[in-house]
Amino acid sequence: MSHLSRRSFIEAAALAAGGGETISIVLGTRPELYRRALHTISRWDGDIETLTTAEVPVYMAIGENDDYYGSGPAREAYEEIRAAYRARRLSEERISELVVLDVKPTSYFTERGFAADAGQHGAGGYLFARDEDIMGWLFS
Repeated sequence: MSHLSRRSFIEAAALAAGGGETISIVLGTRPELYRRALHTISRWDGDIETLTTAEVPVYMAIGENDDYYGSGPAREAYEEIRAAYRARRLSEERISELVVLDVKPTSYFTERGFAADAGQHGAGGYLFARDEDIMGWLFS
């Protein structure tokens, strides 16, 4: 892919079941096309080996009590990705640059106007796209 400049790469953002699972599959198939990826309120279905070979940074965000997935699948994928990087002998510092897990507590949602019993899946879809830290990571 030497003919592609750094500007030619894509920042990918995906959320929920359709988008999040799709981007994980795409990153597991053609990761060299992406500069970084935001994976929110979803689960990881892509090939972790392909992703970690390409070293595409991924930021995963989900609500602690996501009413569709829960936070368990994101936590598991995060640990699997970290383990794959460790197997490649990357430093912990480098691994932390390449994969971020941001599990938002209920207070994140209530402080932004959602009821404590509101669905974090839908609320995350609304809030994460407006979160300066999350979107700032994607476009940094």
